[in-house]
Parts: sequence; C-alpha cells; structure tokens
Amino acid sequence: MNLGPSVYDRWLVHQEGERRKRNGRLYVSDVGKCPRRIGYDLLDTTAKPSDPVQHNNMLRKFRLGVLVEQEMLEALRWSGQLVDYHVHLDLRDNWGGELDFLVKDYPDEGDGLRVFEMKGEFTKAYRFLAKEPRLEHTYQVGIYDDEMGGLPLPPLVHYERLPDTKFSKGSGEDLWCEYIIDPKPDTAPLMDELDAMRSGLPELPGILPRVLKFTNKKRGSDQYTKVSLVPDWRCNYCPYSNPEEGGVCACETSVETWAEWDGGWSQTKRADSGVLAGWAEGQADEALKALL
Repeated sequence: MNLGPSVYDRWLVHQEGERRKRNGRLYVSDVGKCPRRIGYDLLDTTAKPSDPVQHNNMLRKFRLGVLVEQEMLEALRWSGQLVDYHVHLDLRDNWGGELDFLVKDYPDEGDGLRVFEMKGEFTKAYRFLAKEPRLEHTYQVGIYDDEMGGLPLPPLVHYERLPDTKFSKGSGEDLWCEYIIDPKPDTAPLMDELDAMRSGLPELPGILPRVLKFTNKKRGSDQYTKVSLVPDWRCNYCPYSNPEEGGVCACETSVETWAEWDGGWSQTKRADSGVLAGWAEGQADEALKALL
C-alpha cells in the first residue's frame, strides 16, 4: 500500500468538498462567472464524473498555488509592506469574500494602502494573462477596494506563473506579471444578477456564457463573414456541462447558430470591425432569445 499519496489524495478531495459547501452563500469570486454554474453550485448539483488521476492532479495544482501564495505572504512580511492578509469581508446579505493581502507601498511612493490579490496560473493560462487580466479578477479587486472604503492606491492583481513545465529562458518578468486596476469596473449590476438568480432557485435563468466567432472568406471579389454564437471556452471546464458526459447543462448544443454578413468588411479597418461587431451582437441576441 502506497500510504503517503493515498492519504494526501483523499485529504485533497475532502478539502475540495469543504470548498463546495455554500449553504446558499454567494462569494466575490463568483462575480463575472456564468450564473448557471453558480446556480448549480448553490443547488448542490452532482458534478459529472471525472478521470480520478486527472482530478487529483488538478487538486495538487491548486495546492501548489496555495503554497506559492504562502511564500508571497512571507516576502511581504520581510519587505515591511504587509498590513493584513486573508481579510474576511461580509458584503451584501449572505455574501462573503476573503481579500488576499492589504499592503502598503514603500515610503518614497507615498506609503498608501492598496488591495493586493494574488493568482497562481499554469503556463497555458498564463500566456493569455500576461497580455491582460482576467475580467472576473478585476471585478474581485474592485469589490474588495470598495468594501475597504476606497483605498488611496488602486487595487492590484498579481499573477504568478506556476511551474508545470520548464520555464523559458529570460528575465524574471517571464515568471510573473501584475496589473493596477484603475478605473475600477462597475460590479453592482453583476452582483444584482447573481442575487436575482439565487432568489429564483431552483429555477435557473436562461443565461449562458456566449462569445461571437467570426469566419471571414472570399467569394469572388467580395468578402463575407459568418458569425457563430458559441459557448464560452470555460464551458469545456465546467463540471456541469455536456449531458453526454454526465453533465446537466446542454450549453454545447443549445446555442450554436450562424448568421451571414454581406456588407463588405476589412479586418484592418477599425470602423468596419465596429460596424460588424454591432451587427453580430444583434444577430446573436436574437438567436439566443429564440433558443431559450
């Protein structure tokens, strides 16, 4: 019997189960995510089966993120910038959140306070986050800053690249990136949407993550574009998606639709792109309404 890994893996599964216990509570980290997925969580819906080895490997990756965050805590203590950490916040009725770090800048930068939120990401996701922050993370730090009364310095999201593969050669900047979120996004409507979803349970709203997919082709001398309303990429990672695999949400098949644009379009012209995007959003909205 390989006792060590067996005990550790079982403990990780237990920890995941504890995290999934909501008791009807919403969290700051829910803002910006698919309301249907959050609704399934609140209903304690059984997730679709997953490969045990892949599942345990993912849990171990989460644990690695926790350990890296612990090292950042020690680093902030060492630098003298740490003011508080793991600050529990009670927001609206039956909402919760936990701020990673409250920090101060060095005295020569004004010694002001700011929200410091840390995210550990693996190489595949990090490549995208090195270009721009994930939208729900900007919502998260904005809400924390508002709950702290609006701190002197704008909130910050810090991404740390976790070692799932060999690091590329180069400077230390290849291993981390961070963003100052200023101005803060307006999150009140998104929180209202989640409150409304929760109050309507066990019925779930017909809200699906949706993105527009453009396909540009030549037809003689004219260009035409097909626009597809497709599920958000995160649907592939949702524990409730795809009934064929044991999930309960049929997002993969329920939102596929096409519309054709014959108005002429150049990808390099910003004005053309704006007109096309506006037309496509209208087409997508109508198609989605018809499906739901």
